[in-house]
Amino acid sequence: MNKKLNTILKFIIILFAIWGFLLTSVFFAMKFGFTKSKSLIDNQSQYFKNLLDKAENGNDERKVIAEKDFEYIKKLEEWKVISAGILKDKDIIEKVSKETGISERLIIAPLVAEQLRLMTSEREIFKRYFQPLAVLGTQTQFSLGIYGIKEATAKEIERNLKNPNSPYYLGEKYSRLLDYSGNGGTLLVDAWTLEPVKDNQNSSTTPSTSLATTTEYRDTILLEGDDAERVKRLTNSKDHYYSYLYAAIYLKQLETAWKNAGYDISDRPEIISTLYNIGFENSHPNADPKVGGAMINLYGKKYSFGSIVFYFYFSDELSIFSK
Repeated sequence: MNKKLNTILKFIIILFAIWGFLLTSVFFAMKFGFTKSKSLIDNQSQYFKNLLDKAENGNDERKVIAEKDFEYIKKLEEWKVISAGILKDKDIIEKVSKETGISERLIIAPLVAEQLRLMTSEREIFKRYFQPLAVLGTQTQFSLGIYGIKEATAKEIERNLKNPNSPYYLGEKYSRLLDYSGNGGTLLVDAWTLEPVKDNQNSSTTPSTSLATTTEYRDTILLEGDDAERVKRLTNSKDHYYSYLYAAIYLKQLETAWKNAGYDISDRPEIISTLYNIGFENSHPNADPKVGGAMINLYGKKYSFGSIVFYFYFSDELSIFSK
């Protein structure tokens, strides 16, 4: 009997040891960025560069090519949902464009790529929630809101607005765009995903169309003050204002840093969006930037994040949003 009990206890100890190892591995993977989508250097980078050179010489073929290549995406049922969701936010996008000086079309371009990635990789959730409601999907698995902005990235965007020594500093005019009210209160969130816990009375902004499929949480964290308000801002499914604002400021900071370094990428949405996707830490101004970012598989056709943005931006889709 004792021998059998010892065997069971050893088995339980080994099981907990394995589980602890897995949890620790995930923690360090998140901490050092190993959980990020694998980036790729788009093999069409030179192709896009050649198109830019032709445009600068008065032979702009980008619109014709983009319209042709976006034709496949236009036929996807996910695109109908995404475009409908974006149109619902037209007034917000226009407002954010005026506040930041970033064009409406550039603001929504990375959103198109991010939502395509989200909806085609989560087909069951797309069919159950996004499609019937014609809404944009919000993320919580290590990322937040409709743009999937990571909490660490959001914090860096905020710091750059306040730091005159940062290469991403936009000037005093923009420095208060993301100031906090000081009344962030508290917010109980899942420790792994930052998903607001649904039975928390302070969590009125809990997204109803997030990737969370269960109400049971492994662990929780109580956020307070600015940390709580930041998550509320980015996970508010009823008002996407702050999601668009953070994204627009992020794009402007990247574009500004490159321009200050002597490289104007303002007419290269595919480059700006690639940088947006791979993060501040991988933004290194240079004369030969590459189009890439996360690989997005749209039912057998593979695109880089940056190439999807290129095809959308120069197409006639959602032409109501100005460049």
